[in-house]
Amino acid sequence: MLKQRAAAAVLLAIIILSFSMTMIPEGENPIYFSFQNQFDTTQQFITSSLVVLGINTNSTPELNQTTRSQIYSLIRDNPGIHFRGICSSLNLPVGMVQYHLNILLVTGLLTSYSDGKMRRFFETSKYSSIQMKIMSLLRHKTRGQILEIVNVNKTATHSDLANQLSITSQGLTWQIHRLEEAGIIKEKSNGLKKTYYINNDYSDLVSELLNTIK
Repeated sequence: MLKQRAAAAVLLAIIILSFSMTMIPEGENPIYFSFQNQFDTTQQFITSSLVVLGINTNSTPELNQTTRSQIYSLIRDNPGIHFRGICSSLNLPVGMVQYHLNILLVTGLLTSYSDGKMRRFFETSKYSSIQMKIMSLLRHKTRGQILEIVNVNKTATHSDLANQLSITSQGLTWQIHRLEEAGIIKEKSNGLKKTYYINNDYSDLVSELLNTIK
């Protein structure tokens, strides 16, 4: 009976996924826009379907499906990777990755964190919310470079960062503001000279997580 229910749940999930994929708008980057807009709705549908069919979504299923196991292993080894990174790393189509990610999420093997623009994936219960926040910042190309430079040198001036990153002063200011809003970077000014340093509350954690994502 349980096998029949599981089969029915998988079939229903495939139908839902097929329907959602037909709604992907045409454009230059359907991976980003369609996934971000449809992910939560599809996940809720699958979760509800499993509950209706009487399957306990709190149990941890065996990772005996090859593609699903590959996705899980990739996220385990690369915490904070985003959806497009999963697709490109494993060379898998969008629909297949979305389907298996949904199953891994609703069965509790994975959790996700939104950095405001991208959804990033982690093993469930392995990282705290602040760890996921910092790793998401470190995964961002420019913000990650800023944090790495400041972490190594303990402090860095605005001009030093702009020169090392080959970025405009305005562009650097925007990225620094995002890090300040997150509470990770702090600023001290001496006249027109601005110097940045990592918030003492998170300095050790930033150093630790820099090693984790390398």
